[in-house]
Amino acid sequence: MEYCVNDCQIMSLPRATKESAFSLIELMLVLAVLSTLLAIAVTRGKTGNQDRLQLQCESNLQSMHIAMSIYANDHDDAFPIWRGARGSEGPLSLLVPTYTTDTGVFTCPGADDPPLPQAEPFSDRTISYAYYMGWKKTDPSRGPLASDRQILPADRKRHDADRMFSRDGRGPGANHDKYGGNVLFLDGSTRRYKSEADEQLEIPDEIKLLNPHS
Repeated sequence: MEYCVNDCQIMSLPRATKESAFSLIELMLVLAVLSTLLAIAVTRGKTGNQDRLQLQCESNLQSMHIAMSIYANDHDDAFPIWRGARGSEGPLSLLVPTYTTDTGVFTCPGADDPPLPQAEPFSDRTISYAYYMGWKKTDPSRGPLASDRQILPADRKRHDADRMFSRDGRGPGANHDKYGGNVLFLDGSTRRYKSEADEQLEIPDEIKLLNPHS
């Protein structure tokens, strides 16, 4: 029995019909589509952010090239050499503070390396870039001079197609996660490579690849 107090009107609520209700399968499909769109957006965000970081990294390498070129002018065209060096920090530290006071250019914006004190040599610290020690300013312009941290050991004389930067964002060679890295050449130009090099960079026997301290 239905009652109405104070002359109220009874309103019947519409009942959900079988035709208007969402099924469990439809809800699952909607959630799957939303998850896919979210994953695509996150991936695009990471890629776009890495593009920005790699552009900043290229600028760092080109600033390093200017300092190294000025150094070479004062040292019979030779780029920095550190006898017995086991890492890139020693020779590149010779640039500071005479040839540059901006130590920020030796830390890749995509890496987790701590900032360096400004205008102070850093041979006992850690930087982000590998260095090909032994070149002269007068050597062929397409020789590699510096790069993002690599996975290559120091005794390798060339880049094989499957060996350069990290493929999965782990371990050495991951300044830019799994998105490759930059290489600076003797003429001051830079090139961005993916995880695998698409060419072999010939390196004379007297040139030594030095990665940063681990």
